[in-house]
Amino acid sequence: MAKNPSTSKCYSKLIRSCKYFFEKNPVVVAADLYCETKICSNKDCDGDEKCCISIDINKVTSKIWLTAGLILNCEHVSNYASLLYQKLYRYEMVRLDLCNQHIIYDEFKHLASCAKSILLINVQITYNDGSVVTLETILGSIPNVENFQYHSEDNRAVITSSTFANILKLKNLNDLNSFHLSNIVETVTVKSLSMFLENHKGTKIYLEFDDSISEEYKLQLDSLVNTVIECETAQHFIVYDGQDDDKYEIMDDRYYNFDE
Repeated sequence: MAKNPSTSKCYSKLIRSCKYFFEKNPVVVAADLYCETKICSNKDCDGDEKCCISIDINKVTSKIWLTAGLILNCEHVSNYASLLYQKLYRYEMVRLDLCNQHIIYDEFKHLASCAKSILLINVQITYNDGSVVTLETILGSIPNVENFQYHSEDNRAVITSSTFANILKLKNLNDLNSFHLSNIVETVTVKSLSMFLENHKGTKIYLEFDDSISEEYKLQLDSLVNTVIECETAQHFIVYDGQDDDKYEIMDDRYYNFDE
């Protein structure tokens, strides 16, 4: 029972009742881990409370059992997520936020296996050979995803001309509530974007395009914006430099105030 507890609550009760169980299987149960130095058992904590405990992952000898979320922003330790992964006993995280990280795909896939909310900012996900994992593969590896945000300064390797066509084939995005993608490059066809929006009318979608897109591409996007505006119930927001201000305001109002 100590070696293979059925739930985190069961294990917590065991170690509180007798220190023997912790000695046989030293595991720290926590709701969230914030940044790279704070761990907390309170799932309602925002990472800046007295209930948090400071840790040094390099000195932690116990395994860690996370039950709610992993929120990492480690500018100086780009492989922190991988270091932490080696320390994890189990993870039941519904939220996974990674910022400024480089992580191997197999590790990411396991960390995201239970997640419903995913936020990736300047995160590089690669295979063991160093090749970059595409966006559709990332999305396909999150079976329970409901809210997804991806922000990167350079999406050229992650987002390709076939990305959205491949995303449309994914079966795990039926329950997608929100989708936010920035720095979209011109290799993505507007036709595939249009099909994506059409297939996710009930999803809150924010698409922001890279400043490098051409005037010809902007004209195609403007036509797509017209289609979005015609669908009065859609919370779809398309953002690019030089777009029509009035159309921008219409989409902005719907995106942020639709439920009010």
